[in-house]
Amino acid sequence: PLEGWSVPPWKTHSIEGSLGIRSGRRALQKVTKIIEKEAPDVVHLHNVWRFLSPLVVGAIHRLRPTVRFLHDVRSLCPLETKVIPVADRICDQPAGWGCFRGRCRSALLKREGQGLRQNATGSLIALWELRVTRQLDRIMVGSGYMQKELLRSGFPEERVVLIPCYRIGAAGEEAPSPPERA
Repeated sequence: PLEGWSVPPWKTHSIEGSLGIRSGRRALQKVTKIIEKEAPDVVHLHNVWRFLSPLVVGAIHRLRPTVRFLHDVRSLCPLETKVIPVADRICDQPAGWGCFRGRCRSALLKREGQGLRQNATGSLIALWELRVTRQLDRIMVGSGYMQKELLRSGFPEERVVLIPCYRIGAAGEEAPSPPERA
């Protein structure tokens, strides 16, 4: 199905991880130079949670159309689980400031091994990341659950793209085989 298509050899660029403002500012100049030099049509961010500062992600988006693949709920929950600790059940609330006013507030402030300042900083960065991610051109997800969570959390429906990681045939039907590789 990809006859006539070719993919040029790709280049890799190494950058240091960044989480907040200070480390983001250090990474920003390098990332900007890479994007300006390579001039990609689209930037695809894959698994950048807690690796690229929202400052850097926002700057990338201002330079080029940007898509991001979200694999799990870590970016949608300051506790990184979407589980309400006091109720031991899956959270059905949208991601955002409500996380800090509701049942998760005490758990956010008392995370094991972290002080109040570290917890507050991490939580604010999580909200910042959520805000920046909402603004990206497309958000790709691999499951209907993640698609519903993004829509519940205010992501525009036209920007959320479901790309199923697995495909199962109808009841009693065998799942299709992957295409042969040359």
